[in-house]
Amino acid sequence: EAKREVLEDLMDVKNCEFIISQLKEGKIKVKEGFTLIPSPFAFNIILQGYSDLLKMEDRVEFIRRMHDMVLTKIALKNGKSS
Repeated sequence: EAKREVLEDLMDVKNCEFIISQLKEGKIKVKEGFTLIPSPFAFNIILQGYSDLLKMEDRVEFIRRMHDMVLTKIALKNGKSS
């Protein structure tokens, strides 16, 4: 049951296999992009790289600053100034 829970519920293996098959068949294209400000989905990955250097309070402040940068970028994209 634990294996099934991890594979099906947490990792969603069936949908992962579907997406991989769609990629292989060319029905889904991957587009590479570059940005100076990472996606909010990447914040945790970035924090892992700094985990030895940051205290917990600094981690929270780091996430707050990254979030503010993303919001500023969105505002600028929409023609607003912060």
